[in-house]
Amino acid sequence: MLIVFYEDTKFSLEKKTLKQTKREVKRFLKGTLGLVRFLRHL
Repeated sequence: MLIVFYEDTKFSLEKKTLKQTKREVKRFLKGTLGLVRFLRHL
């Protein structure tokens, strides 16, 4: 699932402007941090 998500992200990043890409990266990092925190609580 993560690999599919990565491929999807890579594909979409190639089409985007730098500003949009930065926003995507921030959102992705936020999501990753949230996931890590969530898993730690389990």
